[in-house]
Amino acid sequence: MQDIESFRERLKSLITKFEKDRNHYLSKGYPEAQVRIDFINPFFKALGWDIENKAQKPPHERDVIVELSPETTGRPDYNFRINGATKFFIEAKAPSVALDDINNILQAKSYAWSTKEVYFVILTDFEEFKLFDASLKPNPRFPDEGLIFALKYTDYIDKIEKLWELSRERVEQGSLESLLPKDTKSKRLRIPPDKSFLEDLTIWRTELAKDIHKRNPPVQ
Repeated sequence: MQDIESFRERLKSLITKFEKDRNHYLSKGYPEAQVRIDFINPFFKALGWDIENKAQKPPHERDVIVELSPETTGRPDYNFRINGATKFFIEAKAPSVALDDINNILQAKSYAWSTKEVYFVILTDFEEFKLFDASLKPNPRFPDEGLIFALKYTDYIDKIEKLWELSRERVEQGSLESLLPKDTKSKRLRIPPDKSFLEDLTIWRTELAKDIHKRNPPVQ
């Protein structure tokens, strides 16, 4: 079992490694697949997650499902689970890719929101780390809606308590649920995908009817 102090030491090593060859890691020649191996996998292993399934659990019980070719499957890069139930997803990017890009944020959030059951998604390239409440419908006008926290790698040690809430131990204890905003606005925005689809369908029908009426005015 990991503890926050052992996580701190392993995280310091990763930060030092990244800082030492930062220009290389930020170059376009450094691919997403490599950042997953060099930084993201060790990061979450230090948080107590069995990325490689060393416990030899059966497929339906393993801690983490890793998509080797997510760009062809339409699924997130990582699926983190407790007793077979998904708790959060991770969408990984190469450090040369801008995490603030709207398309990257909406892509990550849509994975979780469309499931109805998964409320959290992380978007990270190790250089940056963003945790979203993805139970809110992804909105292109407000891509950062539902952002719980965002950190640069230089902030990781100072904010380590926030990151520790994503450890396997803390997630199993219910840490994620406590991160969901309790304000009325957030609750109102937390619309299930099926209900949201029906609302969108109503809007589309109304707009279509208005357009038809506009193009076909009544004969006087």
